[in-house]
Amino acid sequence: METTNNDKGKYLLKLVLVITAVYIGAKYLLFIFLPFLIAYILKLILKPIVDYCENRFKINRKIFSIFLLIVILAVLITVFVLGIGILTKQVRKLVTNSGYYVEKVENITDKCCRTVEKYSGIESRDVKLYIEKGRDELIQKTKESGIAYTVMNKSVNIIIIIINGGIAIFTSVLAAYYMINKHKKDMYNDVSVNEKNNDKNNDNKQALLTDARKIVKKVTKVCVAYLKTELIIMFVTFLICFIAFHIIKNEYSFLFAVIVGILDSLPLIGVGTVLIPYALIKLLMEEYLSALIIVFTFILCYVFREITEPKLMGAGVGISPLATIVSIYTGLKVFGIIGVLLGPVFYIVVIEIMDMIKT
Repeated sequence: METTNNDKGKYLLKLVLVITAVYIGAKYLLFIFLPFLIAYILKLILKPIVDYCENRFKINRKIFSIFLLIVILAVLITVFVLGIGILTKQVRKLVTNSGYYVEKVENITDKCCRTVEKYSGIESRDVKLYIEKGRDELIQKTKESGIAYTVMNKSVNIIIIIINGGIAIFTSVLAAYYMINKHKKDMYNDVSVNEKNNDKNNDNKQALLTDARKIVKKVTKVCVAYLKTELIIMFVTFLICFIAFHIIKNEYSFLFAVIVGILDSLPLIGVGTVLIPYALIKLLMEEYLSALIIVFTFILCYVFREITEPKLMGAGVGISPLATIVSIYTGLKVFGIIGVLLGPVFYIVVIEIMDMIKT
């Protein structure tokens, strides 16, 4: 009994130490090592291709890896520039025509109120007064909380962001190049030299390094699987919504699809945050076909995530609903809004490290 209690105490102590280490790493080191994590992902994708082409076609390894990295970088920059261009165009159009859309919102509200009156018997005037009251209260609370002032006051210079982003991308590409072209025999060269000189003294150090490599490899694999899954699902959701919005002739199909895709990647929020109210508005406007298409889009996105997510992440990487809620809430409190995404990732990291320690 005493041994069991001691084991539990040791396990809890290890758990606290692991959580503390993960917290410190996430809080202070994540963004420092982010370019190298991106480089490692590029290495996982490109190294098998480089190895195959080198062995099969006798292509110079270093030149071919540079070529692949340049192609990927060019594709990403092109997609980014085109995406930003479309978004900027649609946002500018939205701002320029803001007066028209305010009037359009008023007309939509009137139409929805008349529909409510038609089916419920409540006068459209009373419904509209209730909506306007809620709108005014929301505006007042926004002013009191100082959200607009905070956003304007804490806005970051775009030029600095672009420069830092460029440096991070350059670092990622350079690190990926060296990772792809570094052979296993050179990877731990310094450790091998130390072992030859002090075999007995370095036994414990070598064992510790071996365990550390196993943990890093496993954790990286799990994190990459999680992030890859979310990116794939986000892209497919964006594509489905873009097509649906285009079919119902939404002028801002690209912008709204991007928003829905991002929201879908945030657990406990999802596509329903936008699509369900949107479908309801279309229904109240008596645009039944558009409402049906939006509902179908919501079902399609939801089913796609539910079916695809477990398959992409694998049985050993899944997170239970309760663990998801706890990790998201904790991440939100500790890291802010980005913690909604980071929380589940670091929950997985802690679990995997504890599994490695136990074994």
